[in-house]
Amino acid sequence: MNRDLQMIERRRYLEQLRLLLITTVVFSSLLGGARPKIGLTLSGGGALGFAHIPLLKALDSLEIPIDYITGTSMGGLVGALYAIGYSGKEIETMSLATDWQKVFTDKPPRETLPYFQKKDADRYQYEVGIEGFIPIGKGGVIAGQNIMMLFSNLTSQYAHNTDFDKLPIPFRCVAVNLVDGKEVILKSGSLAKAMRATMSVPTIFSPVEWGDSLLVDGGLLNNLPVDVIKEMGAEIVIASAVGFQFREREKIKGTLEVLIQSYNVARDSKMAGNAVLADILVDVRLHGVTPVDFTNPKIEKIIAQGNDAMTEALPRLVELKTKYKLSRNVHIDPQAISFSQPKVQKIDVIGNIAIPNEAIRALMNIPIGENYRPDSLSVAITRLRATGDFNHINVNVKPMIDQSVRLIVTVEEKNRPIINEIQIVGNQTLPDEFIIRLLGVKPGAIFILPNIEERIAYL
Repeated sequence: MNRDLQMIERRRYLEQLRLLLITTVVFSSLLGGARPKIGLTLSGGGALGFAHIPLLKALDSLEIPIDYITGTSMGGLVGALYAIGYSGKEIETMSLATDWQKVFTDKPPRETLPYFQKKDADRYQYEVGIEGFIPIGKGGVIAGQNIMMLFSNLTSQYAHNTDFDKLPIPFRCVAVNLVDGKEVILKSGSLAKAMRATMSVPTIFSPVEWGDSLLVDGGLLNNLPVDVIKEMGAEIVIASAVGFQFREREKIKGTLEVLIQSYNVARDSKMAGNAVLADILVDVRLHGVTPVDFTNPKIEKIIAQGNDAMTEALPRLVELKTKYKLSRNVHIDPQAISFSQPKVQKIDVIGNIAIPNEAIRALMNIPIGENYRPDSLSVAITRLRATGDFNHINVNVKPMIDQSVRLIVTVEEKNRPIINEIQIVGNQTLPDEFIIRLLGVKPGAIFILPNIEERIAYL
């Protein structure tokens, strides 16, 4: 009898063990089918960083989801914009539409200057102050007023967010503290200021004050922060590294050549070690261009060479997508147009309450009857986002039977912020009230960034 009970207990035990094993196999199968966390790392390189754009466009086209982004210098700028929702195409459009020569100056536009100042506007290449009969510079050729305005404008919809983990895609960028020479990983604070810090090439741009630190370009210590993105939790890392060959001895003649070559030495010291940690590396070796080539013809050349490198890496991205059956929701998903050069028949605006349809159409600046062009639509969406009035903007392109298209713009408005307080810092002679009166902005007024920028330029 006891033996029979033992047999029954044994069979029950074996049955329970069998069920446990089946359950374990099922859960293991489910876990094995879950997609890995994917990280995107973009290197620094000045203007050469525009070569990252083809990779972003490929990720958009393949609908490969990105869970984390890290970047240094120009890679930090591009990565930050991608992290807050700009598409690869939108970043390309903005890159070519931006007047970089104007951005890299600290002077207001000439047309805004009083007559008596215009004659001296371009008289000097570099200006310094005097303190106790000693010349005092800005810490760099470019102080960065216009750069900061550009970054603030592009990121205005996330100006209230100080936690980079709460961006649409969690983000980090790298800088270096001049005070102690250590690497600084920026993960909170002002996103625009972090972008300004990570690209502050020493002697070219003034350092950025960040608490007790003075931050400069992170490329000095970590130009391809793959290690940072792995610490964030990325299981598969897609990295884009841009650079060019070291110059030959006879070609290192001027100050600029010496600076570029010296910076390359510092940049490459850790970059090679981090590159091998990436699962998919897009290695863009550029020629005929330099990190300071911010003119449109050069930018187009850089993007074209980035596209060549992307073409070589494309099979590995396709393999990744196929292996894990990757997909993502795309905000802008125009339907395929089966006919050539369709015209815009109508623009419908949905979801707005406070902002009139006419105002939104005017901002988009797409005339009815004009040929439909995806690049013009990207510019229009970028222009709407830059106002800071919308949480979300989706556009659907609907083909019509008369070989035209209808644009359906769905928006989610957000209330414009109200100016609560104006603080003037650093003035020693002029009273706050006088400066605020010149600024022409009062507490209680609606915050409109373009108007603020115009008043700052006037001030």
